Amino acid sequence: MTLLRSKGMEHIDIVLHVNTTAVTGAVVSSVKDANGKVKIYAFAQNNFAFKKSNSTDFLTDSMLNSVKTVAQALSQQELPRLKKEKGLDTSIRRVHYVLASPWSLSQSKTVTYKYTTPTKVGKDTISRILNQEKEAFTKGLRDTEDKSGEKKTKANKAQDNDIYAYEQKVIDIKCNNYSVSQVTSALVYRLDVSCLISITSSDVLKKIEDAVHSMIHPKREDAHSSLLLDFGAIRTASLNEDYALIRIFGEMTDILIIRSGLLIHSSSFAFGVHTFIRTIANGQNVPIPVAYSYFTGKEHSSVTPASQLAIENSLKEWSNLFSGVIQGINQTIALPFTIQITTEHDFQGVFKDAISNIYKEHSVIDANYSSAVTGASIESPTQPDNITLACVYSIASLQENS
Repeated sequence: MTLLRSKGMEHIDIVLHVNTTAVTGAVVSSVKDANGKVKIYAFAQNNFAFKKSNSTDFLTDSMLNSVKTVAQALSQQELPRLKKEKGLDTSIRRVHYVLASPWSLSQSKTVTYKYTTPTKVGKDTISRILNQEKEAFTKGLRDTEDKSGEKKTKANKAQDNDIYAYEQKVIDIKCNNYSVSQVTSALVYRLDVSCLISITSSDVLKKIEDAVHSMIHPKREDAHSSLLLDFGAIRTASLNEDYALIRIFGEMTDILIIRSGLLIHSSSFAFGVHTFIRTIANGQNVPIPVAYSYFTGKEHSSVTPASQLAIENSLKEWSNLFSGVIQGINQTIALPFTIQITTEHDFQGVFKDAISNIYKEHSVIDANYSSAVTGASIESPTQPDNITLACVYSIASLQENS
């Protein structure tokens, strides 16, 4: 069963995107329009509350409140509207939970096998490799001893058991140095398998599901990595190109390195837009809305020398972290000439300028979401953001190709 089909009985799915800035929800039709585009019937968004001090508990509570608010808006406002205006069967077939950092941690890896004689490989070989990599990734996170050699507490062990590998995707398979779409049966002397594994907290995912279930009762639920879906949509528009994708949202910055259209590296560090604003507010001792207004211009928009210094110091802190991560990547992977960036609209220019100042010889451009934007038929009164469009577009592609 696919998320989207060109014809047949129409069903309704919901794509719920959870990051550290906001929760967004889209009501999506299972049937494409006459032009083969994804039909998005409704969209809702709720931004996280955030304050000058931050904690994991506060961030989690803010996220869950936003999940419940979006689920309520879709179930009590948008679905009744669709039933009345379009006569749709508004029972929900499936909810897709799309998790971004820090609710999801992803690792990309390429595994290489060299054989002394031609060796037969197939689907079972690939499945075995993927299972081994998933176990190795989760085992590393569940290590029962800390660096001092002392046993972890019961609470720490419970936290280890909370790790859940919810998604694993093959990015590329090479047999004898040639990329292939799939391996059924082949004789090889070299096999390269590139994959991306995503983990989350099973407790946090359960709480997200419970928040949705208080409003919506789907027949099926799936979880996806926002990082992978975002890359999937941009990859369609930038096929076979080399570039770095920089995502700056909420409390996190994600860095992806793409070669010839293939994801070869992903990493993150804990400093995003909210961190940037919080650092400015704390540095100048002003409320969060005032620090935000320096960029939105809605109120208190006059930037004084003191506020400009606070902005520069916060941006310098982000830039130093970004440079450090890139330097580490450059030890094994050269930074592509083209750097695509995606962040909140009001901060796009700030971070583009910062990256351009660090890497003056590189081309820093807005992330290319043209495939996701042109591939959607938006019937929602509210325009979805590009990341939500990318998630819907990529889920549709994954389901149709499965």
